[in-house]
Amino acid sequence: MDQSTEEIREKADIVDIVSQYVALRPAGPNRWKACCPFHDEKTPSFNVSRDKGYYHCFGCKASGDVFKFLMQVENIPFPEAKKQLADRYGVVLRPNKELTPAQQAAYSERDRLLKVMAAAVAFFREQLAGNGGLAARDYARSRGLSQGTLDRFGIGYAPDSWESLHHHLVNKYGFKVEDTVAAGMLIERNDDGRSRVYDRYRHRLMFPIWDQQGRVIAFGGRALEGGNTGTPEAKYINSPEGTLFKKSQVLYGWHIARSEVGRRESVIVTEGYMDTIALHEAGFANAVATLGTALTVQHALALRRLSPKVVYLCYDGDSAGMQAALRAGPMFAANELEVQVVTLSGGDDPDTYIRKHGDVGFENALREARPLAQYRLEMAIAPFDLSNLVQRTEAVRAAAEIIAGVASESERNGYIDWLADRWGLAEGSNDPTRISLAQTAIRREVEGVGKRHAPSAPPKNIWQQRQQAAEAEKVQTSQTISETMAAGASGVAKAERLLLCSLLGSPSWRARILNDLPPEQWTQELHGEVAIALRQFSDNEPINPAELVERLSPEAGALVSELVLSDEAQTPIDDLVVQDCIQRVRNHWNRQREREMLDMIRLKLERGEEISEEERATYLNNLKSALVSTKRMSNPQNDLSTGH
Repeated sequence: MDQSTEEIREKADIVDIVSQYVALRPAGPNRWKACCPFHDEKTPSFNVSRDKGYYHCFGCKASGDVFKFLMQVENIPFPEAKKQLADRYGVVLRPNKELTPAQQAAYSERDRLLKVMAAAVAFFREQLAGNGGLAARDYARSRGLSQGTLDRFGIGYAPDSWESLHHHLVNKYGFKVEDTVAAGMLIERNDDGRSRVYDRYRHRLMFPIWDQQGRVIAFGGRALEGGNTGTPEAKYINSPEGTLFKKSQVLYGWHIARSEVGRRESVIVTEGYMDTIALHEAGFANAVATLGTALTVQHALALRRLSPKVVYLCYDGDSAGMQAALRAGPMFAANELEVQVVTLSGGDDPDTYIRKHGDVGFENALREARPLAQYRLEMAIAPFDLSNLVQRTEAVRAAAEIIAGVASESERNGYIDWLADRWGLAEGSNDPTRISLAQTAIRREVEGVGKRHAPSAPPKNIWQQRQQAAEAEKVQTSQTISETMAAGASGVAKAERLLLCSLLGSPSWRARILNDLPPEQWTQELHGEVAIALRQFSDNEPINPAELVERLSPEAGALVSELVLSDEAQTPIDDLVVQDCIQRVRNHWNRQREREMLDMIRLKLERGEEISEEERATYLNNLKSALVSTKRMSNPQNDLSTGH
């Protein structure tokens, strides 16, 4: 590993980096937990260790060091993650000759594609300003886009031609055709055995789409009227997903809005780039867009990085995006985002609303925004007539599902009071006693939601238990021995895991454990692989999990990632525990040898062959040992978790 990488790893605080994306909570000494940024979950399973500089999710199994985290969360290659961390922690980078061929190839491909996109932006901008861009400029003016907005967002024009961009990128700049196709700018087809390459975007107003560093990674194109080569039936088209572009991870305008979000302490989320551009044009430069997709975990992470006090959802009320956003309450809560819903009159989208009511009208709409939970409540009870007993019961049930999901008790009580007041209004009553009864009924329903959703344990079947006990008594002696050995297998595996945790976390134990247990004596193949890899480190050398994982197979690497942040790794280890674990592994192999001998004796009995007195005595002694072992294993005091 090169010196600069190791220096970054020593200086970087993985908790500091990860906390920019997720809301970490202390979970023990030098350990934090959060809901995973790489998959949707309600119960936190994502663990971060500051002293080990490592993270692991026990749900999706994502794991790694600070470099791997940035690579995963930002969808960037290793050299780019390294540069970001070097800039942050003041590490001077030297020419890096330590990249693997795969890392170098990925970085080179990404760099080539980014250059293709940069050239395409310049080309589209030139076309918009030229004679051929008249129709596009007229359309932009009709949508109220000023020259300043066109420049700020890099908006351009794709000519009414099949091969204009093709010739520009390939002939003028010398890009390879396969790179222009991989970037999504050209389309390659085989017709009757002949390959044909042509421009993806034709006669369209072009909107660059950037990553969080402000680099163009994709385009959106809006169809214009007329033309000979366009496809007006597809009003908007985006670049296909690929190496650069993952639509579910991108918030349009994020890098432009960032400073304004800090100033206003809020961010406005819309569904499309025209809505966001219209808001910027009207002075709301803290707007971003989700490019028409449902809000994802990656979107929530990107919003959290902006550190807003309030997230305003400004979607069409009946859109699929709004319906998805209403279900995203737990995701927002996990990232500590306060979300309010902006309702625009007439069902208008933000672009249309701004043109009708101006910036003052939209400012008023922001002031009237409601908390997400309240909006969900209103939508949930809207179809019901609260003056009707049957419908009111259904409304309370629907509302209770939402209220029960609110984390804050005071907020839950507030929504219960609000619903009780609505109940009273529907009945034409403001009697305090009647309102109090309504509150009690609603609260009971809310409390019942948790009970209904809680998994219930299966009822115990006493008769079945007795039958199983009777059957157990009938098990023959030879089966008892086999079951005893099988029951001990899980204990041996647990012992080996504890030993591996000691090896990973306590260098002082390394020499003793590895000397007492040679690689061939580990019962699990993956455990043995890790033990062999650990022998490559000096006795007192601290183990860097990321460096160790690189030396292992994917399966063994996943095991190390799990062990480093497991509860077992937090178990206090002393000399007695280590010795007991080693002895359990040795006993396993002793039992294995005894088992082989007993199998041999059993085979002789089945064949009617004579058994010597020595073999008979050995058989009886092993049987006695197995029964004693069974009794000992049933004693909970012998469990490893007690430290004995």
